[in-house]
Formats: sequence, C-alpha cells, structure tokens
Amino acid sequence: MKKLSAIVLMLFVAACDGDAPQDTHSDGSDSSEQGNASADDDSGGAVDPTGSTSQTTVTRQITAAEGGEVSLPGATLAIPAGSLAADTEISISIRDSSEFAAPEGGIHGDTFEFGPDGLTFNSPVSLALDFEGTPPEGQSAVVATWDGTRWVELEGSSVSGRTVTATTTHFSVYTVIFRINGNDVGFGTCNAEEFQGCGGDMTGVWSLTGGCMTFGGNPFGGCTGAAITIDVQVDGNVTVNADQTYSIDLMLGADIRFSVPKTCLPPDEGCDEVDENAVEENGYCVAVDQAEDASTEVGTWTIEGDQVCFLESDETEPSCLIYCVEGDTVRLAEFDTESGRSRIYEAQR
Repeated sequence: MKKLSAIVLMLFVAACDGDAPQDTHSDGSDSSEQGNASADDDSGGAVDPTGSTSQTTVTRQITAAEGGEVSLPGATLAIPAGSLAADTEISISIRDSSEFAAPEGGIHGDTFEFGPDGLTFNSPVSLALDFEGTPPEGQSAVVATWDGTRWVELEGSSVSGRTVTATTTHFSVYTVIFRINGNDVGFGTCNAEEFQGCGGDMTGVWSLTGGCMTFGGNPFGGCTGAAITIDVQVDGNVTVNADQTYSIDLMLGADIRFSVPKTCLPPDEGCDEVDENAVEENGYCVAVDQAEDASTEVGTWTIEGDQVCFLESDETEPSCLIYCVEGDTVRLAEFDTESGRSRIYEAQR
C-alpha cells in the first residue's frame, strides 16, 4: 500500500499551490465514561428541593447572591457568587452526540446542554467535563462549544485525571474533543476564519518560518478517534518583485505521526493497510514517517484590499490570501468555507 506520509505531504504541497482536495466530514461519536459526580449531591447555594433530577437531566435553583454548583454524572457547573444577574433555575441535560457534526478527531465524552439556553453571566463560570480515551501523542483534551455549525475550542482548558475544566460566560452545548498541540499541521489546528488582515508592502524575498493547516475533513474517512500530527520543515524562498511578478522555490520536509484505531479496519486487515511502517500500540495502528517534496512556481501578483492574490503562469484563477505585514514579518491566511480547510503561513523578509 502507498505510504500515507507521501499522501499527506502531497495534500500539504497542494495546499500551498491552492489545489488541496476536499474531504468529507464524518458524523461518528463516542459514548461517555461516567464521572463520580451525583445529581443528588449538595449543589451549594440555594437549591430548590423540588428540582427534578434523572440520569440524563438535572435542574437546580441557584441564587445570584450565593452562586453554587450543579452536577450531572460527567459534568459539573460551578457558578461564583454574583455571576448571575438574578436567581435562576439552572439545568444540565445530556444530548445525543449524533445530532451534531463530529469534529475530525471525534467526540470524547457525553454532549451536554446547559440551560437556560443563551444565558449570559456577569463573570465566567466553570465547566468540568469527564472524557474517555487517551489523546494521541501531540494532542490534548479540551472543552468545546457548538456554534451552530461546528465545535469550537474554549480557551484555557486544563486537564486533571479524566476531567477537563474550562470557563465560559454564556450557556450553550458543550463536549470534549482532542486538539493538536502547538502549530502542528492537522485537524483543528488553524483558525484562519478569524484571521485579521492589515495589508502592507509585500515586495521582497521572504523565507517561510512557520505555518499550520487544517484539512477540510478527515483523511481517514469516517474513522472516529484517528489523528495525525505533522512537523513541517521548509527551506527556500518566496520572491515578490516590484514589477508584479513572483517566484517560489521551496523544499518541504515533514515528520508525520499517524494514530488510527484498529477497530476502524476490517477484521481481516492489519496495520500495514494503514501504512507500510505502521505497528499496533494499545489498540491503535501507529506510524512515524518522514517525507519531502519540492514546490516551484512563477507568476504574477496583485493586491486587493487586505488580500494578496497570486496567479501562477499556467493557471487562469488566482489564489488569494488575507495578509498582514508587520515590519519584516508577514502572516498569510486562507479559509475555504466549503471544505472547512484553513491555512496560515508566516515568513520573514
């Protein structure tokens, strides 16, 4: 079987050229590992003794002056005194994870809806959610909220044992996902959609110093729990000339680690079907590979507001990226709304 490292690097090179293929999102989800919190625990603050509780739902009356906690197996909400504008009946319910499009790395715990829906707080409240599974090397468990179309990580998530804690200032639907650490290239690592362009002078010889990429889907198809981390090394330059011509001469290298649950494979297939170097580790097919490829290109460039557009000599449609030059540093970003693919690059002049 062809090595997956070569396929992934091909995707990255194609992304640099603006021709990355489009993948399909999966809707898989994982069941939750139940925590030790009890819906009948003392929740603190003023608790309504008639509040309803069940295995999947809990409601509690919390006073604004005292605050308090509301718990359901797998989830605990802590509301500080003064966070509520008024005494409020707070609820936590378990939702069916299959109602929400799963992120590429899967959902790793129950999905909880906190109510009243849309409630906002005067100061942050704390969410503690249990999770199952072990994040692959280079990934961390984080709390994520559903924004109506996708899962978005909450900033500042921290892990203790099998629980992830984060803060929020409003109620919504929350769960636990695994995200890639640092600037590795992989699922969920870039948020080019929120990148702020500022324009600036693009002329000069630029050396690429860093970057990240989010694939528009899971290269492993509908396999929940599969993950990939990529450390990309780039050698070479991008030359942007004052006469509106440009040239690219880059050598791309990558250290690539795959982690695919063996349960995703047909019963009669081994890890070598994932990658010829893959070995089985704790129920996962794991491979660490290296790959490299060259990228050369010439063409013309134009500026349109805070976008720089590159038109390769043998193409008819330009590739446009939002950009921001600060001193001798430029950052460029592209977000594909159809595929969900993001790319962010940084270079020095």
